[in-house]
Amino acid sequence: MLNIRFNLDDPTVYTTPRGFHVFTLWVNAWWGRLSAFADENDPASSFVTARPLHTVVNCEAAFGQARDWIDGCKYHEKCPEPKKAVLPTRVIEVSPERSPISPRLLESKGMTGSYAALSYCWGKDQPGVTTLKSLPSRLTQLDLRELSQTVRDAIRCARKLKMKYLWVDAVCIIQDSPDDRVRELASMRKVYENARVTIVAANSDSAIKGFLQDRPRAPSNYRVPFPCPNKQMGIVYLTHDGLKLSWHADEPIHTRAWTL
Repeated sequence: MLNIRFNLDDPTVYTTPRGFHVFTLWVNAWWGRLSAFADENDPASSFVTARPLHTVVNCEAAFGQARDWIDGCKYHEKCPEPKKAVLPTRVIEVSPERSPISPRLLESKGMTGSYAALSYCWGKDQPGVTTLKSLPSRLTQLDLRELSQTVRDAIRCARKLKMKYLWVDAVCIIQDSPDDRVRELASMRKVYENARVTIVAANSDSAIKGFLQDRPRAPSNYRVPFPCPNKQMGIVYLTHDGLKLSWHADEPIHTRAWTL
């Protein structure tokens, strides 16, 4: 007997949580974890709500899926209601109204709003950090050519996720000011806690490398007929060892405790 359960506590649940791909497969008394995906227009898509993994992450389809996930948080019982927070001391305004293609550093002065924060590995010396000398000009415009590739990628992500502001330690903290570093580092917990979303550069061990490169292909899929509860027949793609698809333990970000 083959029995697919999407919820171990309630066997009557026939639909995966929105976008979630790991489920339990029972064969007689044995069970294991698999990952299931369905194409958007397939009859099974109403019940298997996850879509095939994007290995090309720097594309509109991937950013669109990320936006859907963020928007979906408002329907999660355990997710707090999105609220505007007091912005960190400085944030990158990624698309200022007066010049949308030219980001700038903004001193928030108690402003509130939604912002993204970046979690990443610096690597060795990072180019383009904010200093006492560069701060005045950066309040007018950030020269993207001066910034590390990871920061440039994060600015692109923030724009695509429709976030007006982005916090990056290397840019938003004055790196050659001991007073500013002490004050801002003490508030980093609040910075990440209040961020609407944290962008994690998981696959990069250095800020100069960026993180929007194509990702490794997912394991081979198995194409399986799926009898839907509404009596239609759909197709589901399965991969084994689904939990590992959710957590790439070999990525550089997982070697640095403070980035998690």
